[in-house]
Amino acid sequence: MLGSIEGQQFLGNIISSRALGVVGANGEPMLSASENGDPGLSGLLAKLKGDYEVVKGRLGFNKPETNGTTFSLRREYFRIPDGPEGDMAWQQTLESLVTPNLLIDADIATHAMQLNTGDSQPGFLINFPTTIEAGKNFFGKNLLAGDSDFTTTSFATKVHSLGVVFEGYQGMAPCVICENGPGDPTHNHEDALGATPNVFIIPSGLDTMRTPPLGGSQGIRTWAVQDYAMPLPFDLGSSEPTSTAIQDGTQTLQEVFRFP
Repeated sequence: MLGSIEGQQFLGNIISSRALGVVGANGEPMLSASENGDPGLSGLLAKLKGDYEVVKGRLGFNKPETNGTTFSLRREYFRIPDGPEGDMAWQQTLESLVTPNLLIDADIATHAMQLNTGDSQPGFLINFPTTIEAGKNFFGKNLLAGDSDFTTTSFATKVHSLGVVFEGYQGMAPCVICENGPGDPTHNHEDALGATPNVFIIPSGLDTMRTPPLGGSQGIRTWAVQDYAMPLPFDLGSSEPTSTAIQDGTQTLQEVFRFP
């Protein structure tokens, strides 16, 4: 919302300010009596707060929506029908996704470092896009009957938690929190596998997000998805696990962010 020339000037005023400004009795920022000279950080923050108090309702910040949505990789992404008529095609697809060593994938090697134990890590490697767009399902396919999606009317959609269901998996530990009951243990089945299969959901590549449609315009911003750990603010024991630069935000945003 501050990407305009005026917005950039406002950000520049924050950086160049050398005064505290007028502060209320409880520490709240207040507007100064004059616009001449340096209004101080307090005056600038008061303006920022005033705008935010107006737009937070329009953007939905104060009325979040919670949805529990189920997506099917088999049916909605690979377009393989449910039921016996699609079982053979689904088995062949899964066989084609088996990878002898997951660490050969650059994104997994970068973001799932705990897998790097020195041994090969076989598994299924499934790459899929996600999107929130009118007329498209969650995987960017044309929306068909039975497909699920997220609405584009929400200002922003964040994934709070997720779960994975394996139909036909033999040997999985019972689900103690499932609505339909814990299920029956199948570890004695002749095709039984490990009770606790691991699934890694790794966001990578580019992430695109709509900017708020305020002022009659709407823009698109794109980031390169990175995974950073916040550095220790004081590192009292000199135990920071890495000496490389943690904050590298200038390399992720695909646009130039300038101050006047």
